[in-house]
Amino acid sequence: MQILVVEDDPVIGPAVRRGFQEAGHLCELVTNGIEATSRAIAGFGGAFGPTLHDAARIAVGLAAAAGFAFLGVVAARFNERIVARMLDSASDTWQRMGGDPRSFAVHDVPGAYELPFGCRRLARSGDYDAIVALGCIIRGDTPHFEYVAGECARGLMAVGLEVDIPVIF
Repeated sequence: MQILVVEDDPVIGPAVRRGFQEAGHLCELVTNGIEATSRAIAGFGGAFGPTLHDAARIAVGLAAAAGFAFLGVVAARFNERIVARMLDSASDTWQRMGGDPRSFAVHDVPGAYELPFGCRRLARSGDYDAIVALGCIIRGDTPHFEYVAGECARGLMAVGLEVDIPVIF
């Protein structure tokens, strides 16, 4: 598959491109949305690979589009530079979609592994219509990524089922 990755960060962009290439995909990196849109209009025949802050925009956009008024966001402090950009994108999306900045509450946890615990605490408070979890786990040469990512995803799903409100990640 041919993938066009849109990412302006000089560290994240090449890392995302390498990941797609290592998975056997043809991958190009562009650094801005205008260039990506031009490529799409010109007939780029592949897929667009979302970046992490695109994922944050999508998660918060889903919550805003569903009409949720109070959003709890749990952000991991580990890989803080990346998560901070995700958080900025999430907050910007919330406001662009008409969300009140005062109803966008951010709480942090040490790392991605702790996201389910933070989300459960917010969900049980009854103060939020939905919870968004933001974190970044970087794949290395050991199976640590699979352990953390798998348990984090499993835990977030369990929280959503337990408290009966959306937990988006």
